[in-house]
This record gives sequence, C-alpha cells and structure tokens, in this order.
Amino acid sequence: MLTQINNNFTIVYSALSIIFILFFFLKLDFISSKLNIYDQSDNNRKLHKKKIPPIGGLIFFLIFFLYIITILFFFESRIFFHEKHIVVLFLTSILILLTGLIDDKINLSSRRKTIIFLFLISILILNDNELVLSYLKILSFNKTLAIGNISILFTIFCFFVFINAFNMFDGINLQSGLYLLTLFIFFIYKGLEPLLFIPFSLITIIFLIYNYREKIFLGNCGSYFLPFVISSFFIKSNNKLEIISVEEILILMVVPGIDLIRLFCIRLAEGKSPFVADRHHIHHILSRKLSDLKSVILIFSITFIPIICYQFLNNIFLIILQILIYLYLVISFGNKQTTK
Repeated sequence: MLTQINNNFTIVYSALSIIFILFFFLKLDFISSKLNIYDQSDNNRKLHKKKIPPIGGLIFFLIFFLYIITILFFFESRIFFHEKHIVVLFLTSILILLTGLIDDKINLSSRRKTIIFLFLISILILNDNELVLSYLKILSFNKTLAIGNISILFTIFCFFVFINAFNMFDGINLQSGLYLLTLFIFFIYKGLEPLLFIPFSLITIIFLIYNYREKIFLGNCGSYFLPFVISSFFIKSNNKLEIISVEEILILMVVPGIDLIRLFCIRLAEGKSPFVADRHHIHHILSRKLSDLKSVILIFSITFIPIICYQFLNNIFLIILQILIYLYLVISFGNKQTTK
C-alpha cells in the first residue's frame, strides 16, 4: 500500500515538475519583461549582440522549492533526516539566489558578495554538522586524512571556492549547461535524490537549447545558487552515504577549480583584484583559435571522460591527467594567441 502511495505521489510530483518547466520556458519572454533583468553586450568581455535575460537559475530554484516541500511534508529523503537541516538549506539558498538576482540587476561589488557568501555558508554549516568536512577518505591510497580543528573553516572554504569557480566557469554558451548536466546525470547514476536531479536534468537539456539560441543565460542567480546546493549534496553524499568518493568530487570539480586558481594567481601577480572580470579563462583562450562550440566540447570532455573512466579504473591519477591536459591547452593555445 505504501509503495503504491509513493508511486502515485512520484507521478504527481513529476507532472508538476514538467508543468513548471514548460510554463517557464514557454513564457520566458513574459517572465523576462516582468523582471526586467537583462544581460547586454559591453563590447569587451560580453560580446553577445542582443540583450538576454540571465534568469535561468529561477527555474532550477522553482523545482528545488517543489523538492523541499515534498521532502518536508510528503516524501522521505535519503539524505536529509532532520527538518532543521532542510529548512536552513532552503532559507540560505533563497538568500543566495536573491544575491545573484540583485547582482544581475545592479552589479554588486566583489567585497559585498564575498561577505554575503561567507555569512550564508557559515549559517548553513553551523546549523548542519552533517555538512562539516571532518575527514577526507582517499580510496585510491586507502588513507583517511583528518581535518581536525579547522574542519569548519575548511568546509566554508570549499563552498566558497566552488561557488566562485563555477561562476567564473560560466563564460560562453553551453559550457555551464553541459557541466551541470554531467553533475546531475552523475548524481542520478549514484542514486542520489532522483526527485530533484531528474527534473534538474530535464531543465538543463531545455536550457541548453535556449542558451545555444541565445535566448537565456544561467545568470548569477543560477551560478551562485546551483553550486551552493550542489556542494551541499556532494558533502552529504560523501559524509553520510559514502556513495560519492573524494576522488570523484575532485574529478568533477578540478577543471573549474584549477581555472580559478590560475586566474587568481595571474591577477594577484599583476596587482589586480582576484575577482576582476577578464577574458583569460580557459574557454576564452580556446575560443580565440577554435569556435565556441568546439571549445565547449573540448572542455566538457576533460570532465566527462575522466569521470566515466574512474568508474572502471578507480585511479586518482586521472585527476593528474586532467590537470596536465588543462595546462597543455592553456599553454599551447595561449602561445598561439600571443604569436599571432
């Protein structure tokens, strides 16, 4: 009887998700006009020819809201056991999303955003001890590294870095969408909260179509909110369920992560703010010699192929291979650009 109820509810939930998703994309122009938030070309870093609504994160949030209501009142979550943890994640996610919307509208300073992010991440972690990274279990070497007294600070740092890395990684059409699709399909493969990640995958597929046609951007609302939520699920799946290993997380995050580290080092060496926007990201370097589509496919392959290989090889050295390929592309295509 309980199984039948769960199956019926899953059907209703799926139907509601599809309705929300279709309504959002079919009414995109109407929603955009009401919000009046657009991303316009500046003939420098942003080169698109028309104003485009950066509101892709909103539809992900709507489905996330439906998921939160579901696990609070109707359906048992595999990863959330305490109502307090669910509520705190939801409330901090709303504030992260609103920060992104305001940033899309009026361009908040990097200092203000840093303070907001660190504050909200701290609120989340301090109210959910299951999100604290107390140790790192490296399966390839059968070693466990204890984080010790800095575990909370280390966890805050991990959240903060991934939010910024993802935001910087969201640079040309299709790139963030393909990266998100990789993450969501990986979560589904691992059996992690299909109620959330199957609809998220559907959204991403439709988003990719609209994004390729330059009808929508993910926006800061999406590129702040999504990595915030994804980080939570990565850590909980590793801490509680142990279904996603540290190596797999690193493989999935290393490309945007190392791009952030490289850019921060270059900017600091030049006496600039590490958060200043420029066109020196890996996708910009590649797209100067290749088409945007070829650049995206190449970057996508650096993440997608290694995570597939890891399922069979279980070898941490795949991460080293990723880093070497990344460095080769940056050096090779960067040199070609300077000698042109």
